[in-house]
Amino acid sequence: MTTFSKPLKSGFTAAFFILYVLISLSINAQVLDERIDWSQVHKKINAQKLPDNRVWHALLHLDQGQPQIKTSGFLLAQSNFSTHQELLSTLTYLYGGNQQAVCRFPARYLWLQEQLQLPELPVSGCNEINEFIEKAPFDELTLVFATESVTQPASMMGHTFLKISGLNTEGVMLEHAVSYYTDANSINLPKLLWESIVVGKKGIFSLTPYERESEKYIDKEHRNLWEYKLRTTATQRSLIRNHFFELKKTELTYFLHSYNCATVLQNILGLTGVLQQAGAGWSTPKDVIRQAYQSDLIESINTFVADRWTYAYLKREQGARHKRSSDLLLTTTSEQAFEINSSRQQHFLTALNNVLLERQDISTELWKKNQHQLARQAAVIPAEPLQMDNLLNPAVSQGDSSLGLSFVSHAQGTSRLIDFLPASHRLTDKHHHQLAETEVHLFSGAVEITPKNTLALNQFNILSIKSLNPWNRVLKPISSQVTIGYGALTRHPDDPKSLHAHGAAGITQRLTPQLDVSVLLGAGVQTKPKAFLWFISSEFLTIYRATPNTKTLLSFRHRHTTHEQIRNIHIKQMLFVNAEISVWADMDVTQKSNIQRHTMGLGIQKNF
Repeated sequence: MTTFSKPLKSGFTAAFFILYVLISLSINAQVLDERIDWSQVHKKINAQKLPDNRVWHALLHLDQGQPQIKTSGFLLAQSNFSTHQELLSTLTYLYGGNQQAVCRFPARYLWLQEQLQLPELPVSGCNEINEFIEKAPFDELTLVFATESVTQPASMMGHTFLKISGLNTEGVMLEHAVSYYTDANSINLPKLLWESIVVGKKGIFSLTPYERESEKYIDKEHRNLWEYKLRTTATQRSLIRNHFFELKKTELTYFLHSYNCATVLQNILGLTGVLQQAGAGWSTPKDVIRQAYQSDLIESINTFVADRWTYAYLKREQGARHKRSSDLLLTTTSEQAFEINSSRQQHFLTALNNVLLERQDISTELWKKNQHQLARQAAVIPAEPLQMDNLLNPAVSQGDSSLGLSFVSHAQGTSRLIDFLPASHRLTDKHHHQLAETEVHLFSGAVEITPKNTLALNQFNILSIKSLNPWNRVLKPISSQVTIGYGALTRHPDDPKSLHAHGAAGITQRLTPQLDVSVLLGAGVQTKPKAFLWFISSEFLTIYRATPNTKTLLSFRHRHTTHEQIRNIHIKQMLFVNAEISVWADMDVTQKSNIQRHTMGLGIQKNF
């Protein structure tokens, strides 16, 4: 546990500090900076409680007082770490006569020099910093969120990174992306999760042209970008810029649950001194957006929307006109075809034309003709950017972690369940910021207190992904599900708990804006004593959103093995009290081996 120094009041302790500095310098063959009154420095350190300062903690990348970066060379007091000891070691290193020391820790130097009014050190010899200032001007700082994609394991919770922008010496506006990530391009999910959570993967801290990054997310991965311009001062931006170099020169290890893009950005934005501190637990990209929003750091918001998303989003508004527009873009370019009456129709048809070209449903020549006709029609329609509903803003979405308490009544009595989802979301959550109903569980579980007051593991999901994308004739999306976990597959008392893996695919139809109907067919395997049991499955699922604050789920499931059939009907009613609290009631009927069991449940869930 990190230790913090108490104010040193006696001359003896002040002398001890000076002695420590002198010994440290002599060991490293360095010369003490004679311009500094070290006894006064020591008094300032304790008077200002600098070891406890949250900016100092952000510079060290601490989590609950413990370092997240344990690489040799980043922590100078690694063998006997405390925030106070690291501060003293940093001062010793910076003012010990090594002119390159400030190039290794330019952010620590900038902050300590300002806090302690220390003599300035020459940074003219730091060629990399000078080159960065020239090539990547930093007049504005923007927080960027790339929306999640459940079809890509590496992005199923979204991604956050920074955009820095400004005018160079020639007056040209330049924009760059600063991002932390790992190589997660793998279809082997178990291996990817093992390396990302247990072993750790090589972390990559990169600076790239922003245009290249935005094209990758929008055009190639079909994800939207939300840009949040941040309120920052020149001093804060200088500190952040210098910290980039400290990270660039450090070997970083990526952990999905503890040191990911979100945790790195929390530390970087923590250098502003105003970002609300993160709570304990798994930090996600949306957590960073919410923290910036709650800390009043966000000055303005801009969005860049992928064509596929624009098409699916605006398709709901087109009604019967949608099918006709699709056919006409495929076959004709007559002036009568487009019937553009609003800017939103213009956005819809432009996106549709681009999607059809991307999917090779139309030729390049026809695409150009369509674009020309759209441009002619747009000449008489006022040009307006696509206005996004604020409910789609990730900053106002539900938290990515949840804790629930429920009571389930069955033939043996009443069980109490405590369930926890450390990261991402459930199918029963409020998904107003998405166009599809989805679910992503990572290491979620539930503990049961049985009617006999014994404790038992009810279920544990290593991974569960469910994506119910509404079908349309242009994108033709497939709904899918993948689950790897432990527990009973139904609530039937004769359905034993087991390790299981299950996959399914199907189709979802959005019959009305409030009603989705899905059909999924799949197969899976579960463990039995000394054997594996294979099964096939089918599911008919309806999701009804009667009001913005309610959701009803009704499912019919059928599981068929070599020697038995299990049928299940489950209905669950959700009520979203506010952004954090929801309550629910459900009923479950399962028939197995001609034995039918009924259960009923009531529960409450808190998202955070």
